[in-house]
Amino acid sequence: NKIQNGDTPGGIAVAINSVVQMAFLRGKVPGSQLADLAAYIADPASANAPIASLSPTSLSFPATVVGQTSAAQSVTVSNTGGSALTISSIASSTTEFSISAKTCTSVAAGASCSFSVTFAPSAAGARSANVVISHNASGGQSVLAVSGGATQTAVSLSSSAIDFGALFVGQNSLAKSVTLSNAGSSPLAIAAISGDNAHFSLMTDGCAAGSAIAAGGSCLLQVVFNPRAAAALSATIVVTHNGAGGQSTLSVSGAGRELPANTRLAVEYRIAALDYYFITSRATEQGLLDGVAAFQRTGASFPVYTSQVAGAQGITRYFFDKVAQQESRGSHFYTLLDAEKQALASLNPTNAQVARLPFDEGIDSFAVLPVVEGRGGSCAAGLQPVFRIFRGNQRFPDNPNHRFTNERATYEQFIALGWDDEGVKFCVPAP
Repeated sequence: NKIQNGDTPGGIAVAINSVVQMAFLRGKVPGSQLADLAAYIADPASANAPIASLSPTSLSFPATVVGQTSAAQSVTVSNTGGSALTISSIASSTTEFSISAKTCTSVAAGASCSFSVTFAPSAAGARSANVVISHNASGGQSVLAVSGGATQTAVSLSSSAIDFGALFVGQNSLAKSVTLSNAGSSPLAIAAISGDNAHFSLMTDGCAAGSAIAAGGSCLLQVVFNPRAAAALSATIVVTHNGAGGQSTLSVSGAGRELPANTRLAVEYRIAALDYYFITSRATEQGLLDGVAAFQRTGASFPVYTSQVAGAQGITRYFFDKVAQQESRGSHFYTLLDAEKQALASLNPTNAQVARLPFDEGIDSFAVLPVVEGRGGSCAAGLQPVFRIFRGNQRFPDNPNHRFTNERATYEQFIALGWDDEGVKFCVPAP
């Protein structure tokens, strides 16, 4: 009390300080009390000053994927002094460690406040920073050490480029796929996918912007080439994500060719409800079918001749009414071969529109006979084969349907599904 009232001479105060220090050295007085007593002896007014302390004094964040944000961790600021603690700012030395949920401005004696820290690394590796709390207590600031490890998700494309080759303007290719794989231990977040245009259409299977690919998972990028110009064409598909490098790129290319003056496209349609494929090169029919919701273009097409040029013959179209699905659906058939035309004519000599008999609907377009017809068939140079496959009654009772395609992959796919392989039936211009 005498020291507090200023009645103790300075020499006695020094002696007391020496005694306290000796007691501390002998383990009789805790260090914190010694520090407070020493500070008080030096400046008796300090007994009423604010004292700031942090709990914890450091933060360590678990490994966090670059571009993602960790869970928040809380820090408590306590005032163990005798007057209000005023906090002027709480700031991090880097933007990777952010301060949030701050309730710390003025803290009464004996009270506390808190704030939160989150970790959002911008690069891989060990990251660290200091969070500085500026205040009116001794020293003017308290420092919180923060650290964390940052990882990047390993990501890869099964191919970096697709070459579609040449197609006629207006044709669509089959979709070609590339697999985007996440070989990391954290989710791959896809922020955006860009690069499709009038010539290259992008479809995705699980790779949409805003989606996440689980660790060890994958998704598909599917591209269709539909040239709208006669030129060499290319594009770059860019997938922006939180994986290594931040982006994955796929180069796509192809060539557009003008249709010869004496040709047009035979376009394929499908009625999903009836599981029925149909082709036509007649522009008026295409216009009508495009307006019927049940008929949807499959995207497949191939060129045919519009007139009987040298070496070409007429592709005759036949319709068999009420031959499928309990007589609820008919089926079309096309042939270039004289032997098949004669056989069909013999089944319906008067060409009457009678159920289950072939009705000759006339010539749809023109094509060239194969060099070798049927299975293993081939065409002359400059021409491409059109394959005919048949969903016959033997394997598919009451559901016959012919399909015509110049795509070998489609031909082989449907043979594998059980359709009959009738091979090459006619030849058309190659791009």
